[in-house]
Amino acid sequence: MSGSVDRDHDLFQVLSDHAPIGIFIIQDGVFCFVNPRLEEITGASRAELLGSNFQRFIVSEHRAMVRQCAVDMLKGKRTAPYEYRFQRYDGACRWAVEALSSITYRGKSAALGYFMDITERRQAEEELRQQGAQLEEAYTKLKQLDEMKSGFLSTVSHELRTPLTSILGFSKMVRKKAQEVLFPLLPADDRKVGRAVEQVRSNLDIIVAEGERLTSLINDVLDIAKMEAGKIVWKSQPVSLAEVMERAVAATAVLVESSGLTLVPELDTGAPLVRGDFDRLLQTVINLISNAVKFTPRGTITCRVRREGENVVVSVADTGVGIAPADQPKVFEKFLQVGDTLTDKPKGTGLGLAICREIVEHHGGRIWVESSPGEGSNFSFSLPLPEPAALPSREAGGPVPPAAPAAGTGTCGTKPDILVVDDDRNIRELLRQELESAGCAVREAGDAVAAIAAVRQKRPDLVVLDVMMPGLSGFDVAAVLKGDPATGRIPIVILSVVEDRERGYRIGVDRYLTKPVDMERLLGEVASLLAAGDRRLMVVGEDSGAVKAVTDALMASGGPAGPD
Repeated sequence: MSGSVDRDHDLFQVLSDHAPIGIFIIQDGVFCFVNPRLEEITGASRAELLGSNFQRFIVSEHRAMVRQCAVDMLKGKRTAPYEYRFQRYDGACRWAVEALSSITYRGKSAALGYFMDITERRQAEEELRQQGAQLEEAYTKLKQLDEMKSGFLSTVSHELRTPLTSILGFSKMVRKKAQEVLFPLLPADDRKVGRAVEQVRSNLDIIVAEGERLTSLINDVLDIAKMEAGKIVWKSQPVSLAEVMERAVAATAVLVESSGLTLVPELDTGAPLVRGDFDRLLQTVINLISNAVKFTPRGTITCRVRREGENVVVSVADTGVGIAPADQPKVFEKFLQVGDTLTDKPKGTGLGLAICREIVEHHGGRIWVESSPGEGSNFSFSLPLPEPAALPSREAGGPVPPAAPAAGTGTCGTKPDILVVDDDRNIRELLRQELESAGCAVREAGDAVAAIAAVRQKRPDLVVLDVMMPGLSGFDVAAVLKGDPATGRIPIVILSVVEDRERGYRIGVDRYLTKPVDMERLLGEVASLLAAGDRRLMVVGEDSGAVKAVTDALMASGGPAGPD
């Protein structure tokens, strides 16, 4: 028996002497056994440790915690390893992890513990924590800068839209007047006059074309800013991608022809419907065709729509300059354009393809490019087919174009009375000239208060209303007019740089257009609303008193009515 005990004692001695961690036994609150590694960690000798209080090395703020762990262990509670700071014999502060187990030593209750110096680990954790905090702070600052950038771009773009509306509107008006009124009065047989006329016509065409190009660039900036901010309002409806392609081809026909290119459509008109936002998908295809035109000096552009498995694939292939393999992953990044921007003039903002990617990915699809330098590029995107239940039958595909412009008449049989409300005098003048040319009588108001007063002074047939004005906004004006039974039926067309259609339609406005507006579309919407307003109700009855009461009630609510 004694031989077995001796062997166990020798084994324990070897293990404790060579263990990589500190091992100790505490009895009656003092060390009664320590191994060599504990001496190394604490910097105290065996003689200095034995018989000393086990809390002598623990820093004051951690003593209560360590004491409680020891008490819990002696009561039989299971305790997890705990960490605390201790002070070495030479005064240096370090971190340790410690665990205790209850044992019987020399016939009495005691605690067996292990002790490890974890200072390096704690320092590494602290460094990681600080680096994480720094990264989080840097990320927050970058996010704020990105939001500031997006906000700045959005603000600048909005501010550009108002003067651009005037520039485009007046340029188109001057061009139209020159072609219809001025040029026919000039002698056709005078070569010098003829050259001047052609030069003026060409210059006006350039102004309009460049204004429309600037409008497209501004719209790209606003689109990407809204997408980043999650403010895009997406519509969901059954969509034929073949129909989208047909509309895109028609919209870009002049651009393609003026570039001397040939557009070849290869459309599978029987391809299944997908579910999505018709306007945004149309924007995507137009962007791809326009992009192909920019980088194709000669040749053809082939537009395809076909079904591939459980997807419908749209592709736009050109015979242009092509894209190097190293540049292909960059083409869908924001603000990035391939090539040397010092020798290759940038063509656009570098946002068109990024917007395409955002739109396609929102629809659960993917977009990619296949290209070789000098051999052209093939941009494609695919959209998944929805479940059959998600595709109810549709009555029409895509938005209905506005009615052709026509003046109509007012509620009194005279010229329609239009109230134009905008704080920008140039915009009011532009709208006045366009609407008067269409046969309307125009009144103006430069702010919200003047607009409400003008409506109450004389009820207009229609109001064209800006949103951003000093004091009260256009939304406030619309809410006041729509909330008053006497003015609630007056058609309101909002014309603004602010794109918040949902708010406008919640208030009850009839149309919402953004600047710079297509004047033909504005006149078409005005004509449509005036035509709807021309419908009159005939109140018929034997009781003249009842007829008069109903007529008065309808007239008070803003509805056209007449007794019979």
